[in-house]
Amino acid sequence: MTWSTLPPEICAVICQELKGLGGNIAPLCLTSRNFWPEAQRALYHSLDLQGLRCIDSWSRTICCQGHLAERIYALVLRFPDAPVFPPDATTIVDALHRCVNLKELHIFDDGYAVEDGEIVSLHRLLLIDLPFRLHKFEYRSKTFDRLNPQFLRNQTEIRILSIPNELALPTSQNPLLGVIALATPSLQDLPQRPWQRIETKAIRDFTTLAPYSQTLTILNVQGHWGRRASFSMNDTLNAIGDALPSLRHLGMSEQRKVGMPNATNAPQQILRQKFPMLETFILEVRNIEHFLYEIWFSTSSYDMAIPVHIQSLGTAILHACPTLWRVGLGAEVVLGSQLTCVLTKADDGAIKAEVGTAFNFEELSMFWKD
Repeated sequence: MTWSTLPPEICAVICQELKGLGGNIAPLCLTSRNFWPEAQRALYHSLDLQGLRCIDSWSRTICCQGHLAERIYALVLRFPDAPVFPPDATTIVDALHRCVNLKELHIFDDGYAVEDGEIVSLHRLLLIDLPFRLHKFEYRSKTFDRLNPQFLRNQTEIRILSIPNELALPTSQNPLLGVIALATPSLQDLPQRPWQRIETKAIRDFTTLAPYSQTLTILNVQGHWGRRASFSMNDTLNAIGDALPSLRHLGMSEQRKVGMPNATNAPQQILRQKFPMLETFILEVRNIEHFLYEIWFSTSSYDMAIPVHIQSLGTAILHACPTLWRVGLGAEVVLGSQLTCVLTKADDGAIKAEVGTAFNFEELSMFWKD
C-alpha cells in the first residue's frame, strides 16, 4: 500500500493523531491528495484565532472557500484592545454567518467596533441573525452591555453559557431553559433551576449555592488569595464544602498577581473532611508561594517555585482523598514562569505524573467538557 492508495479512514486517524500530538499536518498533504479533505477536517474543526490580523485572514479565507466554514465546530475569536472598522467588521460577520455547523463560540473582546462613526460593542455587530444553534457560548468584554435579546431568543440550544456580568443572565423573557452550566461573576439574581455547573468569583460565603447541592457537581472559582486578601483560600474551600458537600469537580484559579505573596496551609485536610465525593481538583496559584505541611508542628512547606515540591503536593492531595482520580496544579509565583503538574490515578491505583511549563485551567477544568 502506498500513500496514494491509503483509504480515507486511515488518513483521518493519522491526521487526528498528528494534530493531538501538536504536529504539523500540512506536509502530509504534499505526500497524497487523499490527506487533503481529512487534514482540512482536522485543522478546521476547532480554531483559536488571536489578534485582528489572524481573524481577518481567516475571515477572507472562509469567504472565498465556503466549504471550509462548514467544517468548523468550535471557534475562539480573541480581539485586541483596538477598534474594528468596516470593512473588516463586515468580512468577519460574513465569515461567521458561513459557519452553519458551529456549536461552540468563544468571543474575547477587549476592543470595540465602529459603526456609522459610533463606538459600539463588538457583539452588536457579530451576534445578529446567526444561522447556527450553539451548544456552548462565551462572551468576555471590558465594554460589555446587554446582549442582543434576539440572539438569546434564537439560541434555544445553549447548554453552557459564560457571560461577563448579570446583564446577560437568563430572564423570564429569555429563559434559555436548556442552560445547565453558567459562568458569571455574581451569584446574585441567579435564576432558580437545577444548575449542574457554575463558574464564579471567589467569595467568603457560598450559601447561595446550597439549594443546588443535589444537582451541582462542577464548580470553578476565580480570585486571588494574596496576603492582603480579606479571606484565605482555605476560607473559600471551607465555605464551598459547607454549601456543596456532594461536589465532584472543583477548580480554583488565581487570575493575576496582586501585592505581596502569601503562604497558607495545604488543603488536604479540608478536601478530605468536606468533599467526600470529589473526583478532580484543579488549582492555579500566583500569590500563594508556599503551602505548609499538614503536620501542625512542622515548619516545612511546599515551595510553589520548585517543580518537585509541586508534584509532592499534588501527590499528597491525591492520596488524601480516596475518591480523587486527578489533581492538576499550576503555579506562576515568578512572573512569566509557569510550573505545572497533572497527576492522574488509574483504576489499578497507579499514578501518572505530567510536568510542564504551561498551565491551561480551562482545558483541565470539567466546566466546558461535553
